[in-house]
Amino acid sequence: MGLFDFLSKKQDVRYFDEGHNLYKHGRYSEAIASFDKVTALTPDNADAWFIRGGALDKLGRNGEAVDSFDRVIALTPDNAHAWILRGILLKKLGRDADAVASFDRAIAIDPDNPDGMILRDSVLKKQT
Repeated sequence: MGLFDFLSKKQDVRYFDEGHNLYKHGRYSEAIASFDKVTALTPDNADAWFIRGGALDKLGRNGEAVDSFDRVIALTPDNAHAWILRGILLKKLGRDADAVASFDRAIAIDPDNPDGMILRDSVLKKQT
């Protein structure tokens, strides 16, 4: 690891900690800005994309939040929680079929987690 890599990693951690703290205190726009810095430095940081997506959701920016969770899923495809949150956001956007597909994926990954099944069934029930 060279000096530049070392300094970038330190900066990444600083921005991540800052963003996480801002998120915990409900300062979602500022948290997003911090996580944007993290993902610019380390675009493969799934945790940063995950919390960024949560902050976007809190601000009602659901389409952008889906994009963040898509990045999480691209980096960690077996992350059932990310699939569930993606499904919730898709449901909010009125994309029920896509939401059901996300919940189905979460169920396939973690069949012991009841959230995917409950949420999937609630979407399907509203469609009938």
